[in-house]
Amino acid sequence: MQSEVTPSSETSEKDLRAESMFQHGNTLMLLRQLDMAIKAYSDAIKLNPRDAKMYNNRGVAFSLKGKHDLAIRDYAEAINLNPDFASAYGNRGTAYNATNDVDSAIKDYTTAINLDPDSANAYNNRGWAYFSKGAINLTIKDYDKAISLDPDFANAYNNRGVAYANKGDYNRAIADFSTAIDLNSDSAEAYYNRGIAYGLEDKYDFAIKDFNRAIKLKRDYVEAYKSRGIAYRKKGEFDSAIEDFNMAIELNPDYAEAYYHRGATYGYKNEVDLAIEDYTKAIELNPDYAEAYHIRGAAYGKKGEVDLVIKDCNKVIELKPKHAGAHYNRGGAYLIKDLVDQAIIDLTTAIQLNPNDAKIYSTRGAAYCQKGHFDSAIKDLNIATELNRNDGYAYHNRGSAHRQKGDVEEAIKDYTKAIELEPNFAIPYYDRGIAYYQKGELDKAIPDYTKAIELKPDYAEAYCNRGVAYYQKGELDKAIPDYTKAIELKPDYAEAYCNRGGTYSIKGELEKTIKDCNQAIKLKPDYAEAYCNRGVAYYRKGDFDNAIRDYTKAIELKPDYATPYSNRGEAWLHLQEWEKAKADLTTAQNMGVDIIASFHNEYESVEEFEQKIGIQLPPDIAEILTQ
Repeated sequence: MQSEVTPSSETSEKDLRAESMFQHGNTLMLLRQLDMAIKAYSDAIKLNPRDAKMYNNRGVAFSLKGKHDLAIRDYAEAINLNPDFASAYGNRGTAYNATNDVDSAIKDYTTAINLDPDSANAYNNRGWAYFSKGAINLTIKDYDKAISLDPDFANAYNNRGVAYANKGDYNRAIADFSTAIDLNSDSAEAYYNRGIAYGLEDKYDFAIKDFNRAIKLKRDYVEAYKSRGIAYRKKGEFDSAIEDFNMAIELNPDYAEAYYHRGATYGYKNEVDLAIEDYTKAIELNPDYAEAYHIRGAAYGKKGEVDLVIKDCNKVIELKPKHAGAHYNRGGAYLIKDLVDQAIIDLTTAIQLNPNDAKIYSTRGAAYCQKGHFDSAIKDLNIATELNRNDGYAYHNRGSAHRQKGDVEEAIKDYTKAIELEPNFAIPYYDRGIAYYQKGELDKAIPDYTKAIELKPDYAEAYCNRGVAYYQKGELDKAIPDYTKAIELKPDYAEAYCNRGGTYSIKGELEKTIKDCNQAIKLKPDYAEAYCNRGVAYYRKGDFDNAIRDYTKAIELKPDYATPYSNRGEAWLHLQEWEKAKADLTTAQNMGVDIIASFHNEYESVEEFEQKIGIQLPPDIAEILTQ
């Protein structure tokens, strides 16, 4: 802003008094005694209400106090008195800019330029107004003109640097900030801006050096503390970052961004509760802070609080409907809650908003896989691996789609690639173990489960599946400790109880079998396999009525489950219910059970059965069990 100091040419005593009061106001302005300056200018105006420069200078004082509406009124009166008053137009433009009336600002700056084409300041100010509108090319054009008019105009270099940085042209930005510093080595703002540009180029040591200088020049430079904190965080120096954010908050307790960034730093330190506390404070200070909701949602995700993730994502989308990250995170949360259709809708929206993000395709692929749409899953995961060939998670997800589709060899290839890219990621080892198990390659499955456990010692599912592999190898004494560990890690793990119960049954420890199956059924009342295993224990105890009751329940829960038909058939034999036995054995045989092998697991021959039980089988049933 420009104030006028030219003495008045009027000679009347009243005008001379006005001029004297005006000059006194100018002196007070230089001393930044703004209230006294405004009074002096007002007294001068009372003495000479026709002098445009007095209104102009009082307007400058009002602007410096932030009273831009009063300033605009004074500038308007100055222009009314002197329509060719370029400085008044320029100053009013600056007041309009401060009130976000950018179009009016540009209009005034343009008039000021037309009246005074050599005014570097007017070009500089109009450039800043264009910047506010996002018209970066017009911005740079005006700064170029300002600099051509005044090659020593440090602020114009600084502002042009900001414009270049906004365009992503960091080299030119840094060059301009450096020139601004050369011209004015006390410009904290130029050091700060150059530090920002260095940070955007990932040159964090240079950035920190510039922020240090900015802070030395301006001890209460809140933004510099915040930005230096971000640079420290990028370098992994989290404690130094937090110290800077603390200082920014101390200087300005209402600085939402400082809380946000301190929260992000706590997140990197895995201090999730402290992170959430800071994000919440940032939101309290700025209820429309979409990114704070977004990152708080991600923090809730780390705690497994999926409903809170969704709630925060909802708020982000309300504030910014085209926020791809929020749609992605909400889609992932829906997937965890098994709301697969809703997940796919959100992930599809995220892809439309950000079609080049591999992880979104990868997650939607996982959703399609969960829905059983394996071809759609593989299509998405192919895109994910094309977009990012180093995304181990995408290869893992595609491996799972191939495995569930029945293409175990392709699954193993993908899991192996995922392991190559993410050697410390336990889940691909676990899933490859499943794939090897499906191929019957137990000696390859077991080391994979073991590696998964090594990487994730609380991996209950890996213990359980390794137990199954040991069981299949007949190494029952290794299987039972694995099931027991799985239960210790996950006390509501019904499958582990059921599997341990089945293993105890093979060892003849039938009471333990029944106890484990009881617990499995308590945890999962529709667990057909647990009823079947308990039925086997009752059968081996000679309690055929309870065995039949359990087999019947298993069939009721899972009508396509062949094993309980075979087992119930054998139980009916003991009760001499020949027709029921024949019906069940025939059903099991039609469902693919080798009933002869199953029968021979318990008895070497029909004759041994007849001798042990003391009854003779009807010829048609004996034929079913021998041919």
